[in-house]
Amino acid sequence: MKWIRWLLVAVLAALVGFSGWRAWHAFRERPGALFAQRGRHSAALPGDTWQQFSRFLKTARAVAERNQRPIDSIQLMELTQDAASAIYWLDEHLKNPGFSPLQNFERQRGGGEVELLGFYTLDGRPLKFTERSNPKNPQQHVLTVHLDEPVAPGKTELILRRERRPLNGDAGRDGARTIELKDLPATPTRLHVRAVRLTADAALVDYEPKPAEQVAQAGPPMVGWLSDQFEADTPVRVTFRL
Repeated sequence: MKWIRWLLVAVLAALVGFSGWRAWHAFRERPGALFAQRGRHSAALPGDTWQQFSRFLKTARAVAERNQRPIDSIQLMELTQDAASAIYWLDEHLKNPGFSPLQNFERQRGGGEVELLGFYTLDGRPLKFTERSNPKNPQQHVLTVHLDEPVAPGKTELILRRERRPLNGDAGRDGARTIELKDLPATPTRLHVRAVRLTADAALVDYEPKPAEQVAQAGPPMVGWLSDQFEADTPVRVTFRL
């Protein structure tokens, strides 16, 4: 049976050699590409949008503290002038599972049609981050978010991730268009935050659910919800007309 053992050894050696050849070939064709990285600084927040969202987030943080219900999820949608895309403000929970303070946190993201604009504190401060390609999957990118202050062991820092995405759905015959956000989960020990901000030339037609925590009909129109007002999982949608 020695010949079987030698055959297995030969096959294993061939596989290792082939993998090494592929890695060397990729490195020769794109020297340094697998290890390239670049430092980035989050784009500055638009002042008028941040004023509206910051007031709503301030309300959400006050409710969370008063009711001892930590904020679990955030989804704020900011419509753009072209009506073909929207800017999403999403939660990022940076947890330090170690035994020492941690200031840099890694995240992964794929390619596609999502354009990353940056990371921000809940007070609106832009954060620096580093981006590099994933050596195992060139379609993925590894992001390292650099916080201004380290997170203590066992603690979690809540920040915002801002990105541009295509806006799906066409306007109906009456010119009205409906967009949907993630549902508001019914979690009695956690708080979930949703909001939509339209453009200045858009008219707010309708929204669900009711009542909303905040409704601004002008300047531009905005609707915001907090999950503590609802006892069951609740769909969120806004209908508007340009």
